[in-house]
Amino acid sequence: MGQHDRYGKELLLKINNSSQNKEYCQFDYGDYGVACIDGVIIDKVAIEIESRVNKQIRGSLMDLICHPYTQKLLILMSVNSVSNNAVKQAEYILEKFLNDTKNFKVVKLVGNGDHKKEHEDKNIILDALKYLNN
Repeated sequence: MGQHDRYGKELLLKINNSSQNKEYCQFDYGDYGVACIDGVIIDKVAIEIESRVNKQIRGSLMDLICHPYTQKLLILMSVNSVSNNAVKQAEYILEKFLNDTKNFKVVKLVGNGDHKKEHEDKNIILDALKYLNN
């Protein structure tokens, strides 16, 4: 696990009702294998954390969309080429597949594994979860 992935998952651990347990994060792709997302808010929100390039972000979106929880949160970190365009692209894809903007949120953290901004980033995640709970 890289430092950026570790940083994102450490942030999730500080949020109430969050879990990275496979019982909640892992799901089947039918008879063709399983996938595991980065975390969940138990029984409510599926969460993916991504810090790589746009093409890899789009791959993570597929797992997020296919996870059985109705609400989705994509957390992006500015590391490689994660830009505002990546945020807009992810929002476009989620809206296309989920058809309800109240069931998903895409956020970009200000920190990453190299430059931690835990307080600010935790607040960004909490604000996204509040949005999903309304």
